[in-house]
Formats: sequence, structure tokens, C-alpha cells
Amino acid sequence: MVNAELNLKRLKSITSKAHASITKKQWMKYCEHVAKVETKYWELDNLVEETIEEISFIVGAGSSDDDSESNFGGNDSESSLSV
Repeated sequence: MVNAELNLKRLKSITSKAHASITKKQWMKYCEHVAKVETKYWELDNLVEETIEEISFIVGAGSSDDDSESNFGGNDSESSLSV
């Protein structure tokens, strides 16, 4: 039990006991879980990269209320940037 009497010596003792209580089967389950989580994060990272690659930005279009939709893409001073 962890309480206010915790010091480095006691922490080492508690940690050693907890580590020794982990079975091989439990450790294998932990490793399998970590592998699944890692795979999920790699898949999510790939989805984010694919989504970002599809986004196009219009540079120099301004953001005032006076701008109309007709101003987008028709002005030579504006450029389109794809990421």
C-alpha cells in the first residue's frame, strides 16, 4: 500500500514485489495489447497524412466580409497551394 510513509527504499521494495508478481501469461497479454495500440496509432497517423495531402489552401484570398466567392481563384495575385 502506498501512503505518506513512502520513501525510496520502500518504493523499490513495492516495485520489486509488483514486478515479481507479473506472470509470463500476463506479460504476453501486455505485449499483445501494446502491439495492437501501436498498430492503431500507425493506421491513424497514415489517415492523417492522407487527409492532409488532400487539403488545398488558397493563399492571399483575404478574410474580410467584402470578399465574395467570385474572388477565389480568378485573381492572378492569388495562388493555390496544395499540401
